[in-house]
Amino acid sequence: MLRTLLLCCWVAFALAQDSRIINGDIIDIAHAPYIMQLRTPRDITVCGGTLIAPRYVVTAAHCMDKMKPEDFLVVGGASTVDEPGVKRKVVKGFIHPGYRMLNKDRDVAVLKLDGDMVGKNIRTIPLCSEALQPGNMIQVSGWGRTQESGYSSDELRTIFMPIIEKQECLKKYKKVSVKISDSVVCAYDGGNKDSCRGDSGGPGVYGGELCAVVSWGMGCGRVEYPGLYTSIDVVRDFIEESMKE
Repeated sequence: MLRTLLLCCWVAFALAQDSRIINGDIIDIAHAPYIMQLRTPRDITVCGGTLIAPRYVVTAAHCMDKMKPEDFLVVGGASTVDEPGVKRKVVKGFIHPGYRMLNKDRDVAVLKLDGDMVGKNIRTIPLCSEALQPGNMIQVSGWGRTQESGYSSDELRTIFMPIIEKQECLKKYKKVSVKISDSVVCAYDGGNKDSCRGDSGGPGVYGGELCAVVSWGMGCGRVEYPGLYTSIDVVRDFIEESMKE
């Protein structure tokens, strides 16, 4: 019993630490104008998000674990964390009712802004029209750590990651006794590239559509573990219903 409890605590700690760009390229926001920064009241970027309509941003539910949605400031059109960009307050947040903190099931949230997010290098992106398939290369961008134990990036970075078979992903995570839900898709490049702490909530783009949301993983860029993403295909109905309010 004690051993099981300790394992559960260790897994929970690991998930909390790796809110999860390793070996990414620096890009200008003009090449990913849909990506948003989620900043704290102290103007610190802690998560990413994606603009899917002028007043709606999709992000990860676990970004709200320690802060209320209304406490975030959403910033668009900024390539670096120091640029002011265009700022909007969050007036309401919608967290998926099926979200579970331990295994990040249905790890998605929708933020409603206090005004339209418009300006230079700001564009919306449509939701994924089809489910991701193994072999699809998703583009993942963010301002997260560039090394597992390093600092967050001041500049926007991007990588391209291949989606892998779900069974392969489950096999790799079996040793840590974490149940990976059906809302998850896995991206893995042999540990060469990955999202990392601070990239959470950011976009996984395929075919010019938002098809995944950066969720979690064990460490960053580890050979043993793929990165885990929430599949838009599974949570699309929730997102569209949230936008009606």
